Amino acid sequence: MDKVTEWCIRNIWGRDNFRWRYIPSQGRSGGLILIWDDITLNVEDELIGEHSISMKFSNRFDNFNWVFTNGYSPNEVTGRLNFWKELDKVKAWWQGAWCIAADFNAIRDETERNKPGGNKRNRKMLNAFLNRNALLDLPLAGGNFTWSDMKEDPLLCRLDRFLISTEWETKDGAMRILARWAGKCLNWPTLLNIMIEGKKVKENYVLKISVAE
Repeated sequence: MDKVTEWCIRNIWGRDNFRWRYIPSQGRSGGLILIWDDITLNVEDELIGEHSISMKFSNRFDNFNWVFTNGYSPNEVTGRLNFWKELDKVKAWWQGAWCIAADFNAIRDETERNKPGGNKRNRKMLNAFLNRNALLDLPLAGGNFTWSDMKEDPLLCRLDRFLISTEWETKDGAMRILARWAGKCLNWPTLLNIMIEGKKVKENYVLKISVAE
């Protein structure tokens, strides 16, 4: 995903009422696309890093201000450390409602793998980040894992997740992730459904996120 055009984005989104940001991939990994409905969301500011895109939005229908971050944590050590520094920078930049959708390349505990193992340092860094920023890890529905190595006896992990700050608890309704299998790909797509007063928000209120590998 080293080159993305507006034509590509229009085909992904399916309508004309959109704006977008993207970070090109580095080799075969790390590309990010963030697309949003510009009828529903007004952009107040943005913070673009090497491994993340953060947009400060205000909802046009209720003037609620919040930040959405789309991110990808590299596998190599230096890139991973820079990823966590970028997220800390976002937190310093914005103190209000925050939603993060990212491939963290880390699990929180052994229940998020179908086999023993994993990098314990990465696990500690992820859990420390959640605790330090009082973030809620939204539960996964429709499956237990979001990644597979696609081998005959596959390794399955939950690497992708949505995190929200406690400010979202003051909003009516609830959020949760729906993970669905979509053929033979390395990552399951993750979809954030926003529920208000028990009803799903219209599709044009939903952010469409892509993490390319």
